[in-house]
Amino acid sequence: TYVDANPDAPDNAPDESQNFSDRNQQLAQEEAAEELWDMPSTVGEDDVESTSIVTGGRVTEVPVAPLDSPVVDSIGAGDTFGGALVAWWMASGRGRPDVDAKGLQQAVLAAHEAAAVVVTRRGADPPRRAELPADWV
Repeated sequence: TYVDANPDAPDNAPDESQNFSDRNQQLAQEEAAEELWDMPSTVGEDDVESTSIVTGGRVTEVPVAPLDSPVVDSIGAGDTFGGALVAWWMASGRGRPDVDAKGLQQAVLAAHEAAAVVVTRRGADPPRRAELPADWV
């Protein structure tokens, strides 16, 4: 899911609605409507087939493996993906100078595995290390 923010949208004070955080963010609508042209909207797909790694002028697609269980709730999947990618990278002993295509592909596959766990249960409940494959790193 992507959020397309409109820089010309009116400012919303955080105390005027429960829909805004203390950072004064605009509310993202599920679908963009013409009468809400000045509000950000979410755009995405339910059936994502791959993750794109963009490095310079090169795009590498990393396929998403089919789930063993049905999707229950997608809340937290993106946060889990991002956190797992960084956790895998650090746990594998890599640092910033070690960024390369092969390492990024491995990190994305590991992040897919973690996100696949969180979507099979309610709420933003990321997996613990013991819930991931023994060879996760």
